[in-house]
Amino acid sequence: QSRLSLILKISGTKYIAYRKGRMELIMNESQIQEEVLRYLDDSNYQYALLIDGEWGCGKTYFMLHALSKAIENHEKNSAGRTIKYISVYGCKTAEEIEEKIYWSIIDKKFFEIKDKMENGLLDEAYGEKKAKRNKVSGAIWATSKKLISSAMQKFGLNYKAFEYIEDFFSLKHYILVFDDLERCNCPINDLLGYINGLVEHDEVKVILIANEKEIGRLSQSGNRELQYLVVSNDNIEISEHENGIWPKHNLKDTSKKKLTPEELDRRRKELFTENDVEQQYQKIREKLIGVTVLYQPDFDKVIHQLIERSNSTLDLKKLLHQNARFFVGKMNECNHHNFRTFQFFLSKVEYLYEKLNKLSIECQYLQPLVAFILQNCFTICVEYKGNIPEPENQLLKIMRQQRKEFQSIREYVCLSRFDVQKFETEVISYIQDELINKIPSDDPYSELYYNYYLRSQKWCEEKIDQIIEKLSHNKYPVNIYKNILSLFISLRNLGFSDQIVTKTSEAMFINAKRGNITQKIVSDSIHLENEKDKREFDQIINKFNAEVIKNKIDMKSDSIQKALKDETNWARLIQEYIKTKMQETDRDSGILDKAPIEMWIERISTSDPENIDIFRNVLGQFYPENVIRKSSYADMPYMKEIIVQLEKCVEKIDDVIQKAQLSWLINDMKKIYYHQTEELAQFYAKE
Repeated sequence: QSRLSLILKISGTKYIAYRKGRMELIMNESQIQEEVLRYLDDSNYQYALLIDGEWGCGKTYFMLHALSKAIENHEKNSAGRTIKYISVYGCKTAEEIEEKIYWSIIDKKFFEIKDKMENGLLDEAYGEKKAKRNKVSGAIWATSKKLISSAMQKFGLNYKAFEYIEDFFSLKHYILVFDDLERCNCPINDLLGYINGLVEHDEVKVILIANEKEIGRLSQSGNRELQYLVVSNDNIEISEHENGIWPKHNLKDTSKKKLTPEELDRRRKELFTENDVEQQYQKIREKLIGVTVLYQPDFDKVIHQLIERSNSTLDLKKLLHQNARFFVGKMNECNHHNFRTFQFFLSKVEYLYEKLNKLSIECQYLQPLVAFILQNCFTICVEYKGNIPEPENQLLKIMRQQRKEFQSIREYVCLSRFDVQKFETEVISYIQDELINKIPSDDPYSELYYNYYLRSQKWCEEKIDQIIEKLSHNKYPVNIYKNILSLFISLRNLGFSDQIVTKTSEAMFINAKRGNITQKIVSDSIHLENEKDKREFDQIINKFNAEVIKNKIDMKSDSIQKALKDETNWARLIQEYIKTKMQETDRDSGILDKAPIEMWIERISTSDPENIDIFRNVLGQFYPENVIRKSSYADMPYMKEIIVQLEKCVEKIDDVIQKAQLSWLINDMKKIYYHQTEELAQFYAKE
């Protein structure tokens, strides 16, 4: 705990912590149960027990489940008291808290007693009351009397009812658990003063649950606006201090100063004691709270429990269990031990896993891919829910920027917006980059990427030179270009030469112009914080991709024209080219515009039925129904002219099979033409 000034280890797993001169115990769950049961049996003096812990660490869940069960079993053989759990979240006054106590006590048994009294069965009701009184004896104190009076008024009971319900409302029959003290809007002195009355005067056993360092802050912050309003008044004279220690002397400045936010805050702190609430709390807590235990759960154990209780599928649960150590490590690293964040993560990752299962992924890549998605999603959830700021250290900032990340997951976690296509693209890119084409660990790129922050500048410069040399000889796969570029931009910001980015981009462009690269760079997974760096990165990538597209169009034209010269296999060659050389992202450029119309007419009109049939399949695959392609802009004028010319050729063909195939091809091309031109027109009209 960062707020502890000293921790001394004693007796194995139990600790004593000294905070602000006060002793507190750090315990695990079983030790807390033991301490609470000891407290319930302690009759030496009256005090409350506080269970302290960070927000979201599982205090409430522990109280309502494991601790409640232990208390119930203990009370069966002891005083027979009943637990009443009361959250004071949002309560503004002590009266509201008392009202919550009242309604926590009212239950089915009360209405049974009420009905017996109204039906004249007083003896039976009194017998029940007497039997109950034997368990816990003693006087009826002030708060209990107020609850009885309130019940009599609310339910219209006469004065005779008092003796029949007095034991029912005697607070000595109950163990009161007050949760969410730090979220209570009631002034701290009123809140703890009321609870102190229950402990001291009504002799009630009280368990408090809170994040103690936040107690009173909510009500304090509510007065902050009024404090600023008061100190902004020019008529109030507030002394100035030099260096925050010594008052200024003989420096009278009559000129009117503007109230900056800093000056306004200084005046507020000067007039209103900052720690008023803390002082009030300390005075009351010393009288009220006898023992404080710091609740620190077994994070690994709780993580596995939350996974088991989740609605995840069995296979996802198995994968989550396998990554539990990472989850705990990330919470420790970010100092964010909040189980509500983990539950938030489970809700997000279940949806992502469902979407992932709809993709066709080879078995050998599935498990490492899922592990990355789980860890990536959890990291983003912790940073988002924990408000983890960007590191100020430049080196740590670069490390965070170079971290592999799915932007689709970040958008889904932070904005609740899920882009299916972006997610699929990033999945494919990750499989290609990290699983299929992963660079060997002894490559200069791998050595630099994973170790630059541990090595000297000279060592890094040697690796940079080796990477640029390999890149200039086209020795790296295209999928790694974006990583090299983003890393070098980050290193340049750290102080390395500007030339490393210039030389890298030049080598990339030269490789693209050589014409032997057909793969565009997809850069969605790259995250650069600086807008200037991001624009520079995007400009280089866009220029590279434009060159790749230009070369691919030239290559496609050469390949299709070469295929059309083969009288025997032309259609099969085109089919094979599209199948093996063209990716889905390349289909924005056409097919028909890559050769002169005369060349198409000559080859199709003189072909055998088999080639025509294969070509019909090629067009059907390239222009499927309900799909609009940008390639239509280039292909449709060609297709229209080819249809006109082929209709003239049909009449001159004698072979009935060839004639039928050619007619079917013409009909197919007409359907494609009308669908693409009409749909494309409607689409761009909407745009």
